[in-house]
Amino acid sequence: VLSCGREALYYGIKLLKHLPQRAHVPAYCCKSVLAPFKKLSIEINFYDVGKHLEPIIDKKSIKKGDLFLLIHYFGIPQDIHSIKQLCEKFGFILIEDCAHTLPDPQSSCPMGSTGVFSIYSLRKQLPVPDGGILVVNDNSLKERLSIIPKPKLKKVPLKKWLIMNFDKIAFFFGWPNTLKIKDALRNKISSTENIFYSSLLNEKVEISYLTLKVLSNVNFSE
Repeated sequence: VLSCGREALYYGIKLLKHLPQRAHVPAYCCKSVLAPFKKLSIEINFYDVGKHLEPIIDKKSIKKGDLFLLIHYFGIPQDIHSIKQLCEKFGFILIEDCAHTLPDPQSSCPMGSTGVFSIYSLRKQLPVPDGGILVVNDNSLKERLSIIPKPKLKKVPLKKWLIMNFDKIAFFFGWPNTLKIKDALRNKISSTENIFYSSLLNEKVEISYLTLKVLSNVNFSE
């Protein structure tokens, strides 16, 4: 368990014995996904997706040893079997982004079980302020898990708490035009990105008490 999905991606890449020079990432993705690659000085090459959000792969642009990030958009599984065969044939390193779902080992073909590792973002699925999961499927990488720092408990800063709970506060007081007020609040106290991500990817893993408390009552194996 790490601070967020982006941090899980960062440490997952660091587990690889040889740091790849290039990563192939879908053009339709959140910009926060790019941060780990930039932090590790990995070249980013964007690939297109089709009308069903399936990857459109230019085989000529991918070389052996390149990373290939596959996103299961909105929790809908991609055609993982054909993509796995392609990666094995051409020597790509497959990573699964499962941020829109949770681990489901009871599934006949669970998302996140095929790539060398997969990542999950807890705050997108559970009522928690942070949290990410790194699932390592490649046994050779499990021997290197000790390089990942153990998460430490952190408190949610007041600025982050205000942004996260503004909608509840506005509803309680009956404030209209909450979007305008929320934008003004962000401009006043700092950008949302600075508030949420300023301390990430700095070799210091922190997670909130609330997230740990919620996770203590969740069993992903059932």
